[in-house]
Amino acid sequence: MQDEFEEWKKALPMPKGGSKADAARQLRDSVRVFTFGFRDWLEETMRPQGMTLPQLRMLFAVRYGKDASSAKIARLCQVTPQTLQAMLQRAVREGWLVRQPAKHNARILVSALTPKGDALLQQAVAATTAFELQVWRDATVAELQAMNAAFTRATQRIAQIEAMPAARPRKRGGKPKSVAKL
Repeated sequence: MQDEFEEWKKALPMPKGGSKADAARQLRDSVRVFTFGFRDWLEETMRPQGMTLPQLRMLFAVRYGKDASSAKIARLCQVTPQTLQAMLQRAVREGWLVRQPAKHNARILVSALTPKGDALLQQAVAATTAFELQVWRDATVAELQAMNAAFTRATQRIAQIEAMPAARPRKRGGKPKSVAKL
């Protein structure tokens, strides 16, 4: 992964110092490389169990999205409803999930983890925790907390921006809208 990061830095120069915009771009690019590296590692870790990352996200969505409909799980997993249906069928076949009618509406099927599905999630969490401790071994708790605070603020700002009508993509041929400052 270090070689890939070095290639990335050559392709997109990351200036030292500079403006807030330069620092933000540098952070964005570092986060992108980190995220890709983490995803690659997690996929390799879960591959022997016959699991992909979208399937793992699906299991997490089922665990934490109590009585979540398929449509909600698809949104959480960032897949189409059709793709999710295939994923759910496989998960039931593999014994990771069971599906049953929702208590509030018998026409809606909700999913629940089986002990086998829960064990897969626990394995992924344990592996991820060990990986994170290794990756962040040189960072202090204060540094990690500061990064978390910064990302939390950024996530809140993204939600604010997305809620603004001017931030929504415009239709082809439509007039450009002014972008509001926050």
